[in-house]
Amino acid sequence: MKVLLINGSPNEHGCTFTALSEVAGALQKRGIGTEIFWVGRKAIQGCAACMGCTRIGRCVFNDSVNELNARTEEFSALVIGEALQGVYARFSTDCFSRAAESGKGSPELVSCHAGGAELRQRSTVSTSTSR
Repeated sequence: MKVLLINGSPNEHGCTFTALSEVAGALQKRGIGTEIFWVGRKAIQGCAACMGCTRIGRCVFNDSVNELNARTEEFSALVIGEALQGVYARFSTDCFSRAAESGKGSPELVSCHAGGAELRQRSTVSTSTSR
């Protein structure tokens, strides 16, 4: 079994990475393989509802979403950590859709700061840090 942890924060080693690392450590202690993938600061195009994905089997916008969607079959589960800015909404939506299609559950990790955060879909873990 292997779990893909997706770091959707623009800060590669920030709070979201720290929280995902904690999850990865707990999984590794149970003999579960993990990989953390940083989406980076690359632009991710929002969904244009063009339905091109239904015709060609991937999003028509060539970005990190397609790169990761091509690899999701390698993993038994996905954990998605997003920054509070919410710029990766399409990314997590696409990953949840792929996970649902393959029958895999996909909890989302939300890294919260002092100001709080809106907890979204199936949020199962949260951490709180203060600056």
